Amino acid sequence: MAVASAWFTPLRRLCLGVALVLSLLPLQRAWALNEKAHQAVLQLAIMQLEEGAREQLAQWYGPQWQRDLIVLANWADEVRPEPRFSKVLFAEGATSFDLVENCPGNLCAVAAILESRRVLEDESYSVIRKREALQYLMHFVTELHVPVNAGRLSDEGGQTLTLTASDLRDVSLDWVWNQDLYSRVSDSWFVQAQRYRRRLSELPVAQWQQSLNPVDWALETHQLSLETAYAFAERGEYDAAYRQAAMPVLETQLIKASVRLAGVLNAVF
Repeated sequence: MAVASAWFTPLRRLCLGVALVLSLLPLQRAWALNEKAHQAVLQLAIMQLEEGAREQLAQWYGPQWQRDLIVLANWADEVRPEPRFSKVLFAEGATSFDLVENCPGNLCAVAAILESRRVLEDESYSVIRKREALQYLMHFVTELHVPVNAGRLSDEGGQTLTLTASDLRDVSLDWVWNQDLYSRVSDSWFVQAQRYRRRLSELPVAQWQQSLNPVDWALETHQLSLETAYAFAERGEYDAAYRQAAMPVLETQLIKASVRLAGVLNAVF
């Protein structure tokens, strides 16, 4: 059964237009997380779903719902090849979130998550519309947990911050976190999800689910980006030392994304 969210109501009015905006006004964006990372997060979230959520998803997608959802893990990017969402960017010293400043036109992961949850909780929407909302939700929850996707406004979340790679190429901080780091994982997304599952008992899962508010997630991810992605980049180099420091951070964020995605779906269903 759907449950109301106390944190959702104050922002509901500002997000009502996102259902229409999802198909309008493309924004320039280079960022898009590695597809295998999306699949690993979704597989891990599926492992954490309660019976009510599993039954609802089986009704919507059929007996092979788990397989079908994995196939759709990157649907939000594939159906819209021209990027239409901005990162959640913060000015220097920012400690709060403002939809106008941090999510222009409601075109960001926070607004997409809020609107997707609203649709899932509203019984007036069709199953087709709810399925689309779910597919946006599972995509943007993951995107929001990548540090540079809640990065600094001054460098567009790492898109204009250049590092020198080991082969002397210039690469952006955005490319490092959204593409290259996870592409170096040799295991399949399923093996990765199983490995992450074994780590759950060692991680503060209950603490991560204390807030299912994407505004809180964005602020948390932004602070983490300053402490990790940007701090590691101060040398100006993208090398083995950077990757060794960054990869555990990214993998923990992906696990956290799966925990929160499962938490939202268990609450909604």
